[in-house]
Amino acid sequence: VWITCVQFEQLWLSVLVIIALLAVLVVVFGVLTTERPSGRAEALVVDGTASISLGWVCVAVVANIAATLAAADIDPFGLGPDTWAVLVLALVAVVAGLLAVAGHGRFTVTAAIVWGLGWIVVARTSGDGLDSRPAAIAATVAAAVALVATAVTRANQRRQGRLVRKKT
Repeated sequence: VWITCVQFEQLWLSVLVIIALLAVLVVVFGVLTTERPSGRAEALVVDGTASISLGWVCVAVVANIAATLAAADIDPFGLGPDTWAVLVLALVAVVAGLLAVAGHGRFTVTAAIVWGLGWIVVARTSGDGLDSRPAAIAATVAAAVALVATAVTRANQRRQGRLVRKKT
């Protein structure tokens, strides 16, 4: 549904759809983090798929909103695109940290967020007229925050004996 909205240039509708998708994925993630997967297959198919989707949508929702505001030539508070890019990417970093803690250090969410942020870096440094050094730096920092938050959370989980690998 989201991609159809974008393809038909219904950008404001696409924002509502992706926010609804984010809300659903947050609920699914909350349910999945209450129990450990019963095995590798469940971890890969259910937990992995939902976590990758959530990570991607966390980045896509801010990109979608930014693109929609830019297309409508709206600049709230007149801060300019670079300032907004840094602010929303800082928000992505905070969300990534919260998801790392809530997800007990699950790497799949982080991997998807880092992947999405990496593409922002590529897009803002590719020389196609959309270059933004502040956005590229902020995306790089946000990716680093996501990775460090996940690593620290996993280390804490292991130290507390909560992250134990099951033998299959």
